[in-house]
Amino acid sequence: MKILKIEFQNINSLKGSHKIDFTEAPFISSSLFAITGPTGSGKSTILDVISLALFNHVPRLGKITKNEILSKGAILTRNQKEALAAVTYQCKNGNFRSQWSISTNRNDNLRDYEMEILEEASGKILDVKKSDIPGKNEELIGLNYNQFIKSVLLAQGEFAQFLKAKKEERGELLEKITGTGIYRKLGIKAFEKNRAVNQDIQEQQNEIKLIQQKLLEEEMLKNRKEQFQKKTSACENFQKEIEALNKALELKENIEKQKKEISRLEIQKSEALEKLKTFEKEHGFPLKQHEKVQDFSDDLREWNQLKKELLKTKDELKNNEERQKENMEKADALKRQISTF
Repeated sequence: MKILKIEFQNINSLKGSHKIDFTEAPFISSSLFAITGPTGSGKSTILDVISLALFNHVPRLGKITKNEILSKGAILTRNQKEALAAVTYQCKNGNFRSQWSISTNRNDNLRDYEMEILEEASGKILDVKKSDIPGKNEELIGLNYNQFIKSVLLAQGEFAQFLKAKKEERGELLEKITGTGIYRKLGIKAFEKNRAVNQDIQEQQNEIKLIQQKLLEEEMLKNRKEQFQKKTSACENFQKEIEALNKALELKENIEKQKKEISRLEIQKSEALEKLKTFEKEHGFPLKQHEKVQDFSDDLREWNQLKKELLKTKDELKNNEERQKENMEKADALKRQISTF
């Protein structure tokens, strides 16, 4: 972020309109310049204008409201009806002009302040509520109010206090001004953490020493290893025997299952034979007779069919005889009628 221009009107003791353009001479001829003057000449007012136009905050007063201006007589120059603070700055998103203003109505009552941001390239006012202007500037600049004050604007009172402080007090004051006190706290935490870790390491080293004292001598360790190797070999043999026994047990279990299955099937066979005997007693003779005539089954079926046809023919013959008798009677009656005629 680079400040290009500062414009203000009736801010604190600086009555009237003022402008500082850093894009013009003499500022473009040198990258280093100073704001000097006696106490009360308005040096801090220029810094107030910057923070007021961007964040509606002033380092010496905090957030600015209408009540703050009325109660403390701050910001607005005495007996003036309006005030303006504007900063034009350059950031990675382009050039913007952030403006803060306040005025009185026709009854000389102070209105609430106004804020706006204008994009210099297009001249377009950004559609942002005044309460969101500080947040928008923070987004564009990349710094919030506290970071901006501590990195860009160093309050005059704190800087003077820092210069007058004793050597042993400057560190604390510098932390307060720059907001780096957190690093001292982090240093303390790091030291405490390091001490705790070193203590833990020392305790572990002590434990290692105790364990080393309990370790076996080289010769004894060698003997133990040999014994372990022998027992490992023996265990391998035992393992093979166990596997063989497990297979034998599995085979035996299968044999037992098959024996039980055979016994169950034999019982079923016995029950089936008993049922067969009972069936033969009850139905054996008809079945045997049926088996005897089994070879003549086709002839029997044909005979049954012929028998049915014979019965049918007899019925037809009987019907024909009855109709013949009726016809003979009718013929006799007709002959008698003819004879009479």
